[in-house]
Amino acid sequence: MIIRPKPSKRLLEWLAIVVVLAFALATYRFYASWQDKAIDDQWIVWGCYGLLITLIVTALIDLLNKSHLTQLSARRILPNNIASGTQSQIKLVITNQSEQPVSLVVYDHFPELMEAQVKPHQLGLLPKQEGQVQYSVKALTRGDAMFGDIQLIVDSPFQFWQWSVRLPQDDVIKIYPNFTQISHFNMLAGEHNLADMGIHLQQLRGQGMEFHQLRDYRKGDSLRQLDWGATSRRQKLISREYQEEKDQQIIFLMDCGKRMRTKDDQLSHFDHTLNALLLLAYVALKQEDAVGFQTFGGHNRGIMPIKGQQQVNLLLNQLYDVHPTLTASDYLLAAQDLISKTKKRALVVLVSNMRDDDLPELEPAIKLLQKHHLVLLANLREAVFDKILDKPIQDFNQAALHAETELFLDKRQGLLDYFSAKGVVTVDSTPQQLPAHLVNQYFNIKRSGRL
Repeated sequence: MIIRPKPSKRLLEWLAIVVVLAFALATYRFYASWQDKAIDDQWIVWGCYGLLITLIVTALIDLLNKSHLTQLSARRILPNNIASGTQSQIKLVITNQSEQPVSLVVYDHFPELMEAQVKPHQLGLLPKQEGQVQYSVKALTRGDAMFGDIQLIVDSPFQFWQWSVRLPQDDVIKIYPNFTQISHFNMLAGEHNLADMGIHLQQLRGQGMEFHQLRDYRKGDSLRQLDWGATSRRQKLISREYQEEKDQQIIFLMDCGKRMRTKDDQLSHFDHTLNALLLLAYVALKQEDAVGFQTFGGHNRGIMPIKGQQQVNLLLNQLYDVHPTLTASDYLLAAQDLISKTKKRALVVLVSNMRDDDLPELEPAIKLLQKHHLVLLANLREAVFDKILDKPIQDFNQAALHAETELFLDKRQGLLDYFSAKGVVTVDSTPQQLPAHLVNQYFNIKRSGRL
């Protein structure tokens, strides 16, 4: 606990009154001596002395009366978790364990990773009373957010002093990626409105890779679903019903290199990618597939594919403090690292910001991965390019910019077309549309049997 006093506004006002009276008396005596007038001002002088002595004694008594300050305590109540970009409530509990009432103002030292419009909270506490204040914060980015001291500005009993009391209360809270898309997915899935997220589930009755059961024929079943042996035995049409294969593996190969620092909205491409991969991981785990990840481009973290909904929490705790670096991404090294850890066939999801001149570095990495895995290559397209193409052309400069943008995007699309022709599943997406595009491609792959 750190306690520091400073004069209050009231004490300064009283001192100002004494100074004004003394100045007025000095001015009056000078005027009287200049006019050769005799004055009887002893009672005024002694009155000023008395006022000054009373003020000093009272201020000293007030300054020394600070035993109650050590009996003030504070604690901070934080939410269990905070998602980046969302509002959260912080509660402070102040307790006065002394035998005298206190009037105070509460300040909280919140982390730099957050923003808050914090106003001073005035609080009056009776003896043995507890009080609470609450304020709202918005998490700006992911990582470990450390709160500092709780600071109290406490008025002395005569309000001649203000004591600054700093109570150490170092709390750390994890700011996770924004997982509200998972809640949104669950809500829309329950209402059969996933199209609102851009996710389109094709109802392919009876088509899949894994036999599930025999059942009576239903209108719309294809001829190849008919089980002629069972039909002959039961003397009625019997269809085979299939389900999508389970126990498959999804591995996210996460680029943390310098290109992923590019920002769209308030989030970097890496943050958009992380939010999309968390949603896809949640969907895949619900399909009873196993999910893992491997980072590259300045970070080297990873976990091998594991099944179970608890894997989402593990992903969050492993990735919440990973940020894009200034390192150039080495795709081949990342592929070699992944192959050295697992050769069991998996869907490898690689999301990056790639250009046509990345082909010499990217091609050997994709070839190596394709020896064991199915590769989904998602290329992030800056939203600003779409805005340029949508903007009407009004002069030569805009026409030149429009043409350059189209040429640049055509070359990027050429890169994806090249890999698509070699059996790679490709996605060209803005960061905002990435979650829906990845989930759609995942379901398409599952139902096609390519994995």
